Amino acid sequence: MLLKEKGRYRMKINVKRFSVFLMILATIYVGIMHYQAAVDGMNIKSEKEKYIGLIDEETKKNEELKKEDANLDTADSYETIARDDLGLLKSNETVFINPDMN
Repeated sequence: MLLKEKGRYRMKINVKRFSVFLMILATIYVGIMHYQAAVDGMNIKSEKEKYIGLIDEETKKNEELKKEDANLDTADSYETIARDDLGLLKSNETVFINPDMN
């Protein structure tokens, strides 16, 4: 509502209407923030489940590799690895590997 006062127009603010308008805006803002928080929470939960599955797979692989490493602590197994992986040795050749040197 505009009021003419001393040659100028001045706007009179209806405090009740303005406060109701602010409450409506605040309610909408809080609703939007609540929705975003809920969506983010669901996304985090689904990503958490996905990463837990990946961690479980990596843990299983790590355990299998530890078992293989435990079995590879003999000189015969190093010789077998050299023959199988490199393919450079003949069947009558022998490989001497010092496991302490890496």
